[in-house]
Amino acid sequence: FLVALWRRRPDATVSAGRFADRVEAMILYLDCSNGVSGDMLAAALLDLAGAQPGEEGPFERLVVPALKAAGIDPRLVRLERATRGGVGALAFRVADAPGFATFDELMLATYASGIDVADVVAAVAQRMAAAESEVHGEETVHLHELSGVDTAVDLITGAVLMRHLAPEQVMASPPALGDGTVHTAHGDLPVPAPAVAALLRGLPVADARE
Repeated sequence: FLVALWRRRPDATVSAGRFADRVEAMILYLDCSNGVSGDMLAAALLDLAGAQPGEEGPFERLVVPALKAAGIDPRLVRLERATRGGVGALAFRVADAPGFATFDELMLATYASGIDVADVVAAVAQRMAAAESEVHGEETVHLHELSGVDTAVDLITGAVLMRHLAPEQVMASPPALGDGTVHTAHGDLPVPAPAVAALLRGLPVADARE
């Protein structure tokens, strides 16, 4: 799902040792051929950062303080090792628990937390809110299926880890759209859901059936 590539900086004159941070630049590539979700991205970033279930690592040092500052109990989150298609991976599990009823509440809580990625989290939430508002014609958008605490956890975790990893560039393959229908608070909707389609307008996408 996520590959970290390293390249030599153009102005680098050495390749190792204590100057290594000046020599190499990280490029993140997201393979979205099977789609992408908040927990998938959080797990991939944690794996890249060196997180291990049951061990003190980037989740405890970076993510837990940010969640606590936002009023979220970090005990709702657990890391597990999993195998998918014969490939080992890190799984990011968030327990079912109520979160925020509206995007405005989520953004206010994020700014009130004082975390250094508040602007990033709020910007992503604002884009999501605009897409939902466009689809449903509501000025104040209720989160419905996104009202669980996992929405805020995924946004905060992703922003904190991207700040920590500090890639020079992020690239992604066209996301697979999927098909069929999904049951929501607004009834059965086609996949991709209208708000997702609005977010992806103008971007290259892929047909998951191909």
